[in-house]
Amino acid sequence: MKKDEITVVFSSDDNYAKYLGVSICSLIKSSTKKNNYNIIILDGGISDFNKDALSKMATDNVNINFYDMSPVVEEYKKRLFVSGHISMAAYYRLFIADVLKNYEKIIYTDCDVTFVCDIANLWNEKIRKDDLIAAVPDIGLIYSMDNGKQNNEYFLKCIGVEKIEEYFNSGVLIMNLENMRKCDFVNKCIEKLKELKTPVFHDQDILNAVCVGRVTFLPFKYNYWGNFKYENPKYKEQFPKQYLEFFEIASKDPAIIHYKPWIVPKLEKAYIFWECARETPFYEEILYTNIFDIKYIMRFSHLKRKIWLYNLLYAVTHNIKFKNKQSRAIAELWRRK
Repeated sequence: MKKDEITVVFSSDDNYAKYLGVSICSLIKSSTKKNNYNIIILDGGISDFNKDALSKMATDNVNINFYDMSPVVEEYKKRLFVSGHISMAAYYRLFIADVLKNYEKIIYTDCDVTFVCDIANLWNEKIRKDDLIAAVPDIGLIYSMDNGKQNNEYFLKCIGVEKIEEYFNSGVLIMNLENMRKCDFVNKCIEKLKELKTPVFHDQDILNAVCVGRVTFLPFKYNYWGNFKYENPKYKEQFPKQYLEFFEIASKDPAIIHYKPWIVPKLEKAYIFWECARETPFYEEILYTNIFDIKYIMRFSHLKRKIWLYNLLYAVTHNIKFKNKQSRAIAELWRRK
């Protein structure tokens, strides 16, 4: 590791490689020539084809390298609880301190983040001397808790977090690897995983439990998550008042946005993701994959799906408007192509 390098770590399997490509593109677009960036991808089975496409995104001051995680997690496979959209790759961040032994500090981010500002700004944020991690409070959980959608007892008894605003989102992290190695961090994570067995928020629960009392909290802008603004237009009436002002500041000027516009194209600032997506070799694949994942068409028979797709493509070609909202949204994506 060079002293002037900003090291950014991602983890991904092949399913998320295309979204990782968009995230890397946004990082490069928001970077500056005066800095050098070292991207390390913790590889959970990315195909050679996708690795080649990702590698070709490197520039004069942005290096991209891969680290095969299969030997590292082999003995822990049965203990890594996965469900829903969470794959084994989500747990790779727990092992970073032991995997990257020559690094004292790194930034870790999920694949579903889009960089709006130079990540050097996050790199230069102060982290307290003895802390293990710097992270952003989980604003989505704070919102859910305030509206009675989550039970605080689990976080208090199982995670050890007394105040929900002290529970962080693990999607964007500054990790002090030197401090982690000193406290046997990786083994502590494994032991906590044995204890919880099926953590509600997977690796995020493990990290929060092990890092209690040793977290530097960052402004919301570094991990901006505003999905509830789309889901509930009246969110301000239900939002915890003590956080609303800080959330609104982040909303106006986010540095890193944490969202999935390929699932909900109308999310706030989704256009930033799509602008980057169109500059990657993965754009067509993102559209193709998600157009066939939409529940709206999956309820049709095979023949009806073919007819629906034909009508969609015909409408896109000839600029015909759909009456159905779902179809209009998909058609708009194809028109932008």
